[in-house]
Formats: sequence, C-alpha cells, structure tokens
Amino acid sequence: MTAGTQATFTITGRDLAAARARARLTQRELADLLKHSERAVQSWELGNGVSPAKVPLVRAVLGGYLEGGENGAADPLSQYSDMALLAELAKRLAAAGSRPVTFTESAKP
Repeated sequence: MTAGTQATFTITGRDLAAARARARLTQRELADLLKHSERAVQSWELGNGVSPAKVPLVRAVLGGYLEGGENGAADPLSQYSDMALLAELAKRLAAAGSRPVTFTESAKP
C-alpha cells in the first residue's frame, strides 16, 4: 500500500448473515448493537452487503465472527473441534521429541 492510500475492506451480505448467525444474534439484536434499524441489517444481508462507511462499525461488533479477517479467507481451523486440535498438537509435540502430552475430556474448562 502506498502513502496516501487506504485499504478498503468489504463485507458481503452472505458474510454478514453468516457472522451474525455464528454470533447467535437476530437481525434485531445486531441492529441494536450497531445502532441501526433492523431493516438496514436486512437490506445489507439481502443486497450488496455493508456499505464501506459502515464496515469499521460492523467489524468492531462482529470482528471475531467474520471469517478470515480482512482478506476474506476462511479460517481453516474452524472446522475442527477443540479436542481434535489438542490431539493433533499433542501428536506433533511427541513427534518433535517433546515429552508426551495427553489431554482428557476432564481437562475441559
């Protein structure tokens, strides 16, 4: 990026709806958090997505639920359970010569 330019990130209607669903929010609840109307959220989800001026606000509210951050790439780890990730980590640590690590269901918080 050169001096004087600013990155433009977009949130499609499909991405917004998916992030809202992952956050377990209704359109009304999201609208309240964004201080916009439910109709605006519906329009964004069914139309061309979030207007560029509103993207920072939506990112502030749904940031962790928008897959892939700013580049739009899906999070490759989101498809695995915590236990599967821990098991893979333990396997790799053992293969690297670290002392064996085991995880059990009782270790869950």
